[in-house]
Amino acid sequence: MGIPTTITVTYSGLMDRQFKVQFSHVWRELEYGQWEYKQLKKVTELCKKGDNVIDVGAWIGMYTLLVSELVGPDGRVVVYEPDPVARAILEKNVEMNHLTNVTISKH
Repeated sequence: MGIPTTITVTYSGLMDRQFKVQFSHVWRELEYGQWEYKQLKKVTELCKKGDNVIDVGAWIGMYTLLVSELVGPDGRVVVYEPDPVARAILEKNVEMNHLTNVTISKH
């Protein structure tokens, strides 16, 4: 499985904020605008400061990190990821970015 590597990524053309994440090739695809760009762009249009958002099937946090930034400190993001391996990576990604408005549900 290898040693988990931490990288820094941005959401191509959607926001300037950089996030620290545990490496997955999909983060690079996201950074180059090749991973669900239209869907992510739509999320940036819909989510506003102070919103409350539920992310079901959050995987490793691709939408979670983006939405957390969009809703800001007055908003809340509740996420659920049933897969324990993906959830552990999600938890690490949330922790590394000090996202205090994200709650990860385990049930």
